[in-house]
Amino acid sequence: MKYPSSTVKDRVGFFNDASSLRAPAFKIINLIQEEDPANQILATATALVALAEAINVDPHDLISKINRAKRHIDSPFSTEYRAIGAYAKGEFL
Repeated sequence: MKYPSSTVKDRVGFFNDASSLRAPAFKIINLIQEEDPANQILATATALVALAEAINVDPHDLISKINRAKRHIDSPFSTEYRAIGAYAKGEFL
């Protein structure tokens, strides 16, 4: 299903359900795990930039949004983010 870029941009801007990112984040990490570790990171960054530009959003703003969300130690996302981080680290060790 296609969405207008303005709708996606609005949904990104008003996003508040960080726990819904867990499964897709694991899926992305899992899908690229056979690639060279450096390429995993750079390819993911490339995809982020391309997606952000498609909806006319600065990718740095998206990274800042996630960084702010993960800093809420008492929030449900802190557990989600730690699980994603541990999984990602496991791919490189």
